[in-house]
Amino acid sequence: MLDKFIDKLPKKAVVSLWRQLRKIAFLRNLIVICVNARFIAAVVGIVENDAGEILIVKHTYKKYPWGLPSGGMRKENPCDALKREIMEETGFEIEPSEVLNVYYSRSPSCLTVVIRAKLIGGAFRPCAEISEHRFVSPDDIADLPAKQREMIVRMKK
Repeated sequence: MLDKFIDKLPKKAVVSLWRQLRKIAFLRNLIVICVNARFIAAVVGIVENDAGEILIVKHTYKKYPWGLPSGGMRKENPCDALKREIMEETGFEIEPSEVLNVYYSRSPSCLTVVIRAKLIGGAFRPCAEISEHRFVSPDDIADLPAKQREMIVRMKK
């Protein structure tokens, strides 16, 4: 609603107001939050062990139970979010190495950061969200949803 109002104002007036507000950071941030679209931010991990196999987990609540480990971000950088999610859901420690891609989906409006990582330790422990895990060859991913298979195929290129 506020964004439609601001769009009707002359651009010079908006820029002038923005300059005046530069010393009131919380107000500028509030305006940015109100005017811009809301997104869910998520991470997906392509976690490899020493044999080059990929970690997949069995979700207790999804339509396709087997998938890559993933989760929401909580005002943290994507690599920290992935480390936290994997530790919380599996007990494994990982070391992120690179951001492979970023995907956008509309329903719900979500930006998903795909990160390659290396398994460095820990022991699997099931939780309310994840009941099992296994490591699979990058060529043996038929159990995964199509979008996640695409993520792995792109990684191999």
